[in-house]
Amino acid sequence: MFVPVGTNIETLPPEKRYDLGDLEFEKTIDIEPGEKRIALNTDEAIRNIEMSGYYVQGTKIEIRMNAG
Repeated sequence: MFVPVGTNIETLPPEKRYDLGDLEFEKTIDIEPGEKRIALNTDEAIRNIEMSGYYVQGTKIEIRMNAG
């Protein structure tokens, strides 16, 4: 989860805190609009932080099996 520096995680929506489990600080990074980062859409992250105060980075895993 990405939040602005100094955010009190207790102010985040309870359902997000529940969905994500225990949160702990990992590191501080600066992101800029249009910046290219592996597995992070910086424009989407900034937009969500500005609108909601946080951004949850998700991962989609798709498994396809063919029989035969």
